Amino acid sequence: MLLLLLVYIFVVSFKLWDATVQCLSVLDVLMSLAVYSGASDGVMCRPEFQYSKEPFMEIREGRHPCITRTFTGDNFIPNDTTIGLPMVMFKELLASTVEPA
Repeated sequence: MLLLLLVYIFVVSFKLWDATVQCLSVLDVLMSLAVYSGASDGVMCRPEFQYSKEPFMEIREGRHPCITRTFTGDNFIPNDTTIGLPMVMFKELLASTVEPA
């Protein structure tokens, strides 16, 4: 009976539990990155966070953490990575690909 009551409370409050778990997972990732950057052998930068309704991440001259610990050569080329597209760029891209009627 007690288990049934707990399940009922969980189901009724699911949206609150889901939001809480989502927030904790983001906090976990950010804390992990902070701990790693504090113990890093190489140069790390501080990320810039900006509010946006669209998911977007941009990394300039990035290095994978394993590279900084294992690669000893001097000919490594850092990589730029973009995930998502800011809405302004998306609208410009869309406008440039639509042919006029």
